[in-house]
Amino acid sequence: MDKEIKQEDLTALESELMIYFRKIWDVHLQRVEIQQIEAISDFDPTQTLLDAVDLTISEKENEAKLQEIIEKRRKI
Repeated sequence: MDKEIKQEDLTALESELMIYFRKIWDVHLQRVEIQQIEAISDFDPTQTLLDAVDLTISEKENEAKLQEIIEKRRKI
């Protein structure tokens, strides 16, 4: 990222992040941390929520099917 950010433009949380980042002693670990933060910043919870809804619907459908099977077996 080539964007210049001035110290006075940083929020308190951004400044705190920089303090901890600079404590990471290994350049490779710093790169890992940057990748983690990048992944978190790109995360869109919408798809996770939609997946959870689909899973819930699927579980309810399976529950209903299982209940039908149980009822049929009781009648036998």
